[in-house]
Amino acid sequence: MRNETLEKTSLGRIEQMKRRVEELEMELQNYEMRIEFLEAKLADYLRILTVQANILSVKYELESDWG
Repeated sequence: MRNETLEKTSLGRIEQMKRRVEELEMELQNYEMRIEFLEAKLADYLRILTVQANILSVKYELESDWG
């Protein structure tokens, strides 16, 4: 009888742990998606900054040529 109780308790605990692992896997997946989104956003900002730097460089060269 005691072994059955221990076994049921152990199985219950294992099921709890499985559910917790599933929850953590979902959270991890959500964080991975957020990271991908932020990386894409960062890449966009870097492209914009590159274009702005190029524009300023050309503007500086043009103003230098006039002056």
